[in-house]
Parts: sequence; structure tokens; C-alpha cells
Amino acid sequence: MNDLSKRERAAGEAVLAMTYAELLAELQHLTPEQLAMPVRWCGDERGGVIQSVWVLKEDYVNFGYGGEPWSAYADDPDCKKEDADRIWPAGTVFLDEMEE
Repeated sequence: MNDLSKRERAAGEAVLAMTYAELLAELQHLTPEQLAMPVRWCGDERGGVIQSVWVLKEDYVNFGYGGEPWSAYADDPDCKKEDADRIWPAGTVFLDEMEE
């Protein structure tokens, strides 16, 4: 596995994130029994079960109150995508959770 501390996201900030390619490589080592188990994740404060894979079909933006499709704002002449706190381009992959 690569040195996670050296990864950078497009904005140039160092992040501790595994890529989907690395995740796939790790999953290749699992037994058939492990592959049949629910996909779980854990963190410092909570954890959960992954319900589905969500691939964005359009750009999503966050103007400070959660991610929403850009199409909800596209017709507003006062709203500029580059002013969003965060932009997730179409094709971004999310693992959707069910919190336990």
C-alpha cells in the first residue's frame, strides 16, 4: 500500500484517504466467506454498514448546508458553482452508509 500521508486531493491538500484502486486490491485477498459479510466501517466516534455504492450522475455542490445537485442552482444567475464550499464532480463515487 502507498504511503497515505503523501496522497493529495485535487485541491492540493494532504489527506489520509485510500483510493478505490487500493481498496479493490485489498479486497482481492479476502476469502469467499469474508466477501459474503456485510461491508462495515468504523471511526473514532461511530461506525456503520455500507448499503450501496452511489456514483454521482451530475456535479454536486455544498454551499454550507449539505451536498445538492448543481442543477438545483444552475438557473440562479446569482449562484456561481465556484463559490461553493465544496464541489463533487459527476462520476464521484460514494459508499452510502446505514449508521448502526
